[in-house]
Amino acid sequence: MKNQLILLFGLALLNGNAQTATDVYSAQLTATANSYQIEQLKNLSQNAGYDNQPSFWSENELLYAASSNGQTDVVRHHLATNKKE
Repeated sequence: MKNQLILLFGLALLNGNAQTATDVYSAQLTATANSYQIEQLKNLSQNAGYDNQPSFWSENELLYAASSNGQTDVVRHHLATNKKE
């Protein structure tokens, strides 16, 4: 049984593909007594390449990895002004 699981896991790895053309989104989350509402969904990265690993740098800034033309950089996105560095 153990060997079968190892073989199955190995075959799954061979068939796996990396995600391509992912994007980073932001949204307004509102909580009520019984539910949550997701509003103002916005695509922040709008990049044909791979964008991932978002992290808040501050209350108004978000960092994420963005790939374009074969190069990956860290982008700082200012949420209030929608500007990128």
